[in-house]
Amino acid sequence: IILTVTEGSVKKYLDTSTRVAAEYEVSEYTRQRIELIGLEIKSLFESDKSRQMGLFEFM
Repeated sequence: IILTVTEGSVKKYLDTSTRVAAEYEVSEYTRQRIELIGLEIKSLFESDKSRQMGLFEFM
């Protein structure tokens, strides 16, 4: 499966969300959700990089 969303387009909103949450003192639950989403995004994009193989690896 090939992702149609780039890593950068997702991370820019995560950084903004983190900054807004800190600035406006949102609830602890919301901060934790943002942190978990960040970990999930990191996991999603790192797993794709490690699984992608070159043509010569199949030979």
